[in-house]
Amino acid sequence: MTDTPLRVGVLGYRFMGKAHSNALARLPMFFPDAPDVERHTLVGRDEAALADAADRFGFTH
Repeated sequence: MTDTPLRVGVLGYRFMGKAHSNALARLPMFFPDAPDVERHTLVGRDEAALADAADRFGFTH
């Protein structure tokens, strides 16, 4: 494994974006050898809702 975190982007911030963000946050619980995951970029259409979701889900961009 590498020490560099895996940078992940997610398209969408509603139901599936929320589900995938939750799964990424819980990954070490199920796969202890998995690399660290950096929730990097969240993509969506509504800037205000997107900014709120990025904060709630732990995305930096």
